[in-house]
Amino acid sequence: YQANVALFLTVEKIKIHPTIEYFNELKKTKPESSIDKAYYGFFFNKTTFSGLRKGAPIGGKNQTGKWKVDCYYKEDKIIDKIKQIRKLSLGRVSVSNLHFREFLKNNDNGFTYLDPPYYKVGNSLYPVGMTTDEHKEMSQILNNKKSKWLCSYDDDETIKNFYSGRNIVEIENRSYIPSDKIETKRKMEIVIYV
Repeated sequence: YQANVALFLTVEKIKIHPTIEYFNELKKTKPESSIDKAYYGFFFNKTTFSGLRKGAPIGGKNQTGKWKVDCYYKEDKIIDKIKQIRKLSLGRVSVSNLHFREFLKNNDNGFTYLDPPYYKVGNSLYPVGMTTDEHKEMSQILNNKKSKWLCSYDDDETIKNFYSGRNIVEIENRSYIPSDKIETKRKMEIVIYV
């Protein structure tokens, strides 16, 4: 029942088409419920250059750019994808935003995916970052875990050293920003797994 209510509320919010006025209104308000937090995260991911709430709107504050704040926001496609993901994952996947210590202490049954803040710039990108000692501690816990896990990071030698002996795959991440250029930035990320 709760999952159906959450899906309905999320879909109703996603139906609101982004305008620069709505963008600015959301920027000024603080999300109150967990559904609001998820929606804000999703909304700003689709409407800012950086994908983060603190980012500038696509098209600029005055919407004078070639691309506008709504260029990546296709309500019908988004709602369809959410419903497909829900159908595939309901009862099979759980999502958490617990601190890694608490989460890993209670979860050693089955596959785990972790997406910690980037090592190099995570503390400046996200509201909650991690210290070098915390990244190291998380690697020690994961390296001793009996079940399978996968972790994604920015490409950094310190992180690779923390996970030496594990499978590490470099992946090129192409960041696109709507402009006259097709591609604006390339960077490497890594996936670590066992």
